[in-house]
Amino acid sequence: MEHVERLCAVLSEETALCDALARVLRDQQAAVVRLRADAIVSCLAERESLQAQLLAIARERRESVRAAAAEHGATTTSAVELLPLLPAKPQAALREKLRRLRAALLETRALERETARLVGDGLGTVNELLRALRAFVPGARYGADAAIATPDAPERVDRHV
Repeated sequence: MEHVERLCAVLSEETALCDALARVLRDQQAAVVRLRADAIVSCLAERESLQAQLLAIARERRESVRAAAAEHGATTTSAVELLPLLPAKPQAALREKLRRLRAALLETRALERETARLVGDGLGTVNELLRALRAFVPGARYGADAAIATPDAPERVDRHV
């Protein structure tokens, strides 16, 4: 049962990483709404780090499932397929860890879709505003720092003197 215990620990780690990613996605959404470019960049860096950790832990999960299955005379990388091979107590523990991971994954995926929609809508709005602004101020640009830059206006000469 050592492999099943390790699998349960790996699933807990994976769930914690998903929870951390969900927190970062919420922070990113707030940063997008508040137009805080520095916070958006920080969130993106943290997301990349968490996603790399999630990839690594997923590999570890598959290896743990494979080892636990081998311990019970089976070959699989699916934790769900492993469940019927286990005695009742470890099966219940594994089932609970899988339930928690699924819930965390569902929340994270929903937040990823919301964030993508929010960012896409925000960029669409900025592009529409720039088109309107360029009609009045040709050459207006939207910089990476989330600021609008306009070209220097030529000096006006007052001809009514």
